[in-house]
Amino acid sequence: MKTAPHRLPAPHRLVPSSLIMALGLALSACAAPPRDPLNDYAWERLERLPKDAAEVAAAVAASSREAFLESTKQRVSDVLKDPESARFRKLRLVDYKGGLLACGEVNAKNSYGGYVGFSQFMAGNNYVILLGESNARAGLSGVDMSLVSTVCGNQ
Repeated sequence: MKTAPHRLPAPHRLVPSSLIMALGLALSACAAPPRDPLNDYAWERLERLPKDAAEVAAAVAASSREAFLESTKQRVSDVLKDPESARFRKLRLVDYKGGLLACGEVNAKNSYGGYVGFSQFMAGNNYVILLGESNARAGLSGVDMSLVSTVCGNQ
């Protein structure tokens, strides 16, 4: 008995399924990449800096540079483990896009009672970014380092 030779499907039958597969792959490459919340946070913080600087400039105009820098020292001290041990240096107001932000360095004692070395900080009217804090969440310290470097430079 003779068997029928194996026949391949006609080329015109392969085109539609392969064309559909190729189009599907091409369109999946156009999908938007997943959003990175850390990157969104970084851009929001960077975009907010001019407004923060304007608020500081208004606060300085309402009182004085010295008064604002003293309140900055207090806010920085409030986030330290031993606020009374805080030693400040290079404390200054920095012009940023028509406003002002406070920059400086602080050294304070840790939980073991020893000084840890000077850490850079930046402060707005309602917040302080202190670099080198061990309680910084993963990734956020990189964002904070970039912000402080952008505003204060490498002191």
